[in-house]
Amino acid sequence: MNKQQQGFSLVELLITIAILGILVAIAVPNYRAQVIRGARTEAVDEILKIAQFEQQSFTRNNQFAAPAINPYTTASGRYTITTNITNAGQGYTITAAPQGGQADDVCGSMMIDEVGRKTTTSGDARNCWGGR
Repeated sequence: MNKQQQGFSLVELLITIAILGILVAIAVPNYRAQVIRGARTEAVDEILKIAQFEQQSFTRNNQFAAPAINPYTTASGRYTITTNITNAGQGYTITAAPQGGQADDVCGSMMIDEVGRKTTTSGDARNCWGGR
């Protein structure tokens, strides 16, 4: 009698599940890190937009002025943007603080000041700002 195999054996099924588990264990953290890096561009765009507003304000009034809504949360809710006016209107610091899941970002909070100095609370500022 010749028996034909039908279906998968338990060992084959367990090997397949183990391989899938390994792939998921590698893929999920990499995907999450990529999502966090991608969302960081929202903070950079918001900071640069407010910095442009501040420079225009200084050109018109010879001093910097805080935006009407300060602080505010970005549209995605991933960052809170705060503008601090310093030196009697002659300086400012704009800070984007990560919120929620974005708090896992290696860059931490991102800041820019009136002279365009870009910094972060952690991580390499050049990499965090993406060359901007």
